[in-house]
Amino acid sequence: MLDDINNYIDTIYKMKIAQQEAHMKALQAQISPHFMANTLEYIRMSALDIGAKDLAKVVYSFSSLLRSNVDNRVQSTVKEESKLIRNYIYLYQVRFPDRLAFQIDILPDLMDIKIPKFTLQPIIENYFAHGVDFAKRNNAIEVKGRIIENRVVIKVIDNGKNMKINELSKLNLKLQEPISDGHSIGLQNVYARMNNYTNNFKMNITNNRYGGITVSLSFDYER
Repeated sequence: MLDDINNYIDTIYKMKIAQQEAHMKALQAQISPHFMANTLEYIRMSALDIGAKDLAKVVYSFSSLLRSNVDNRVQSTVKEESKLIRNYIYLYQVRFPDRLAFQIDILPDLMDIKIPKFTLQPIIENYFAHGVDFAKRNNAIEVKGRIIENRVVIKVIDNGKNMKINELSKLNLKLQEPISDGHSIGLQNVYARMNNYTNNFKMNITNNRYGGITVSLSFDYER
């Protein structure tokens, strides 16, 4: 009888602890992004107060990425996506000074076009995962946006590493495969979300004359 009572008390105690831990995790999930954003803003302002403008800019760029990650919106604009990748790449430029050139050349008419959130960043991340070589000083990546034959064409062009023709063919085919949980690549997610969001979406990855690859996105231009 005493053993049963002790076991019962122990079970209730463990359930109570588990409930408290779950409640604490829920609270942390709610307050952490807000707390971190405020803390980073305090650090940024403190850096400005002492004249550390470069540090303040780094903190601002990181804070902007954090806010984007916790933002629950599913769509964004080309302008917002451009700002996101500019902040993302800037953090690399700070870590590896004078080793990475970056340019955004997108028509102003395209800036307000709505696209799924995190459309461009996975393409940029792919470059840093597979293309960039910080032992060199001439790394370069450019994002271009144009209207061609009534279609929006966005290209991410780098001078990283060419791919073998058979590897390119496999990658372009894989983009269009159905996504299975935990087995997709970032570029595959870009294709799937854009294909569901826009009309007549096309995505293609090719080698370019700069020694790297070009990722091209195109879809109907709707005014």
